[in-house]
Amino acid sequence: GSSRAFSASNRHFLLRFASAGIELVSIDLTKPVEDQPPFDVILHKLSDLMTASDRGDSEASKGVALIEAYVARHPKVVVLDPLPNVRKLLNRSVCYTEIDRLDET
Repeated sequence: GSSRAFSASNRHFLLRFASAGIELVSIDLTKPVEDQPPFDVILHKLSDLMTASDRGDSEASKGVALIEAYVARHPKVVVLDPLPNVRKLLNRSVCYTEIDRLDET
């Protein structure tokens, strides 16, 4: 099943979520997200992929684009953390501007 995509150390999370009726699945970024089971929530760790994409890695760019396109087509899908917010944090200049703005309030 889908649990093969998760490391052995994360299997306890699978079991805990399963006991609550929640199935965790790994999104395969090598194929269209639309061809995979529908998602209600996307919990991601895409910051490394987004950084690689920003540095010109075409495979990383494809993966990020797949997720961004899916989210755009399915606005009711909850994304933890929203990708635009992750981009802001990855961009130090934007991050510092936001911090300065908060300091002013």
